[in-house]
Amino acid sequence: MRATRCPPGIINAGVEAAVGSYDAALRGSTDYWTGALSRRASPTDMSLDLLTWWATAVRREPPRWATKHKIIAEWPTARLRDFSDPNPREMVATLLLPPQAGHDSCIVDYDPQQSQIRTAQKAGLDRVFSLDWIGATDAGIIP
Repeated sequence: MRATRCPPGIINAGVEAAVGSYDAALRGSTDYWTGALSRRASPTDMSLDLLTWWATAVRREPPRWATKHKIIAEWPTARLRDFSDPNPREMVATLLLPPQAGHDSCIVDYDPQQSQIRTAQKAGLDRVFSLDWIGATDAGIIP
């Protein structure tokens, strides 16, 4: 049997990802402890912070869209969501296409402060649609 080697680019990307994860964890921990010390948090406060963080990290809720809309079409892999003004002035429609990542795609409208939908509406676009990829399930697996 002949051994195969991993291309250097893949190894470098893996090392960079590991270092980046370590850096993010270290910065987050440092920021938390700095904040806890500056606000003179008690051990009870820090325990409650940890419980809140854990409850948030393990919560499994379906994604929510921040802006009112209607689902106007649905297929096995996607939905078409309509965020249009009830009385649109424009004839031209705008379709947002979020990345297809194997899960629901509310990334374009998950928070009122981070919404591409609302940004498009504020720019004067009044016929706004988004494709919503339906999350992958075990139903599509062929044994």
